[in-house]
This record gives sequence, C-alpha cells and structure tokens, in this order.
Amino acid sequence: MSTQPVKPIGKRVADALVEGAFLSRKAADSARVEAKRSKRGFTKVLVAKKMITPETLNTILSLILGVPVMKLRQ
Repeated sequence: MSTQPVKPIGKRVADALVEGAFLSRKAADSARVEAKRSKRGFTKVLVAKKMITPETLNTILSLILGVPVMKLRQ
C-alpha cells in the first residue's frame, strides 16, 4: 500500500479556489507571497484583501475537509 503525501491546507484551498474560478492562479500566488512576507496565514490574507469572502472560504474548507457548512445565525 503506497501513500501519497498530503498537500498543505493552503495549497489545497488555493487549488480549489482556482478550479472553482473564485480566484486566478496569479492572484493565489500573489496571496501566497504576501502571506509568507507578512507571516500571516494564506487564508487570512485572502479574506483581509477581500479576494474572497469568509463565506466562500467556509464553503471551500467544507468541501476540502468533507464536513457540512452550518449557519448558526438566523
């Protein structure tokens, strides 16, 4: 049984956002560079720079991690 290395969550999020046409590859790469330069998380940079909404991030994370999105506010 061979195992493949698991991609870091930031890379998985970037790939899903690009595949879903929420973000261009160039924008994802730019956010990754900014995250590294500022020592902030990739997803924090995406939301702070309004490249994606927190709701989009939650949806993408739920798809990647296989957990349902729950809205607690009504």
